[in-house]
Amino acid sequence: MKPPPCKLRGIHHSAFVMWDPVKTVPFYRDLLGFPIIHVITAKGWGQGGHADFAHVFFDVGNKTYLAFFYYFGVPPRDERSKTFVENGRHTAFNVASRRELLAWRNRLIQAQVNVSPPVRHELVESIYFTDPNGYPLEITRAIRPIARKDAVDAALTVQGLLESVTIGANSAEDMWRRKARLVSRLNESKGRKANTTLYILDMPEFAPMVEAARKQSKLSLTHHKTHFEVNAEGAIEIKRSVTGLGRAVWFGALTGGFVGTIERFDDSVLRIVPARKTSASG
Repeated sequence: MKPPPCKLRGIHHSAFVMWDPVKTVPFYRDLLGFPIIHVITAKGWGQGGHADFAHVFFDVGNKTYLAFFYYFGVPPRDERSKTFVENGRHTAFNVASRRELLAWRNRLIQAQVNVSPPVRHELVESIYFTDPNGYPLEITRAIRPIARKDAVDAALTVQGLLESVTIGANSAEDMWRRKARLVSRLNESKGRKANTTLYILDMPEFAPMVEAARKQSKLSLTHHKTHFEVNAEGAIEIKRSVTGLGRAVWFGALTGGFVGTIERFDDSVLRIVPARKTSASG
């Protein structure tokens, strides 16, 4: 076979599954001293049977990361979740550009390796495949550098996650509601009165969500230090077709946090309605 079209530039991240974030996060963040620099939260990628999750990235140095998936409501090593838990444990290699990513995909196809199309996440674009032993592998390229806002947002996500797990609520919805309160405090917007609120991280990958909200006269939009705040007296509804987002980013649309109740969140529509009562306690 011909030599590789370009060089893989080390490991971007190794990923594992954590069953106890209350112990795992302090172990890596506080004891070992690896700062949290990004967290992806999503509604199960929108796939049937896939659990909602938080994907926490620790910076271990030299532009290399250690990542952990936490799957909401999944008992440790539950056979029903075997497929996505196994895929959660993987190694991702770095390439420098999309051209190199596509060149590697073509090389794998020529070698008759079953490889995914490029999938864009929040910060990266990746292809996925397995080695001859069945171990999941990823090749990824950075779409943009990790920014200070990512780390600030990640800290709020992890705080919301740990609060939710500690009190036994242990759901993505509860985590997102708790994070909304934290974002509100950070941005000094806790005095605002609205029946429904959606916070959107002020980063390019979520800009289509902001623009979709801006076009709706019934929604009010405020720009804060780290997030956009979308408020409504009634429902907040955003259609994926208006945003043009890929599924991986679309199903992370609530990662900034929200106030209200999720009435619908699928491939086509995100709809949040006013809550009848507060869903997250102190």
